[in-house]
Amino acid sequence: VHRHEPPVSATPVKILLEDKEREFLVPVHTSGRYYRNTLVAILMSDFLSFASAVNRLDRLMSGLMIVPTSSPCAQKLTHEFVSGTVRKEYVARCKG
Repeated sequence: VHRHEPPVSATPVKILLEDKEREFLVPVHTSGRYYRNTLVAILMSDFLSFASAVNRLDRLMSGLMIVPTSSPCAQKLTHEFVSGTVRKEYVARCKG
């Protein structure tokens, strides 16, 4: 199957928080249908030796992601999302 990805922005990934002790970071995720140029792929290419997606945003959403930078942190955060200890929340800004 041949897929066309939208153009990749030259704007660097903005990281709002990096917690080295707890081994995660919080970047801003832009919306887009990427298969190869995903947020995790860009982070691993530019910043990290390990990154994992433990939550996702719906395709047309942009927002904040929690990205673990170690396997133990990824397992812990995945468990917290599955058990409901951590949850995501959408906030919409509407006009009209």
